[in-house]
Amino acid sequence: MEKFFEIITVIVGKLLDMFIGKKKREIDFNEQALKIANENDLSPIIKDIVEERLVELLVGKNVNIHFAKKIQKLKIKLGGRFTEKQLRSVEKFHKEDENEDLYIDISKINIFLIKFFAIFILVTFGIGMVSLSIVFNEINTINNLLHYILGIILCGIIALIFINMIGNDLTAIQMKKQQDKLI
Repeated sequence: MEKFFEIITVIVGKLLDMFIGKKKREIDFNEQALKIANENDLSPIIKDIVEERLVELLVGKNVNIHFAKKIQKLKIKLGGRFTEKQLRSVEKFHKEDENEDLYIDISKINIFLIKFFAIFILVTFGIGMVSLSIVFNEINTINNLLHYILGIILCGIIALIFINMIGNDLTAIQMKKQQDKLI
């Protein structure tokens, strides 16, 4: 049995090395191609293609190099507090100013509605917990206890699903507050 686990770990290790090694070789190749393009004054189109490929390999998402640079500027402008993934997740709130720099723009009505929905979810969760406690006031059998625990878990899962639905919007509100502090 020990031999079996050794064989499995060796196989998994080799597979991981192949995957990680392939990605590292691709990144190295694209970095060398960018270096050659910069040294030999090749077309800016070729440089952009190589840069976009590098960004895709590093970030894991196919994005335009100009948009990636704008996201980087926004990240720096917000103090580096948010990740690029978070900044991309609130793309619906991105606006461009006259310098073509990105900023977060959320109307006061949107902020109110998002906060209202979050409070509504938490209040509904609380009411669900209280009503479960009232319904199962006397837990004298294992069956009642199991129903009570199942009800709590179900209320919690539903609340988490709804909070997850507005999670990016709540992140956008935090970004807007950070942006307003820095301005």
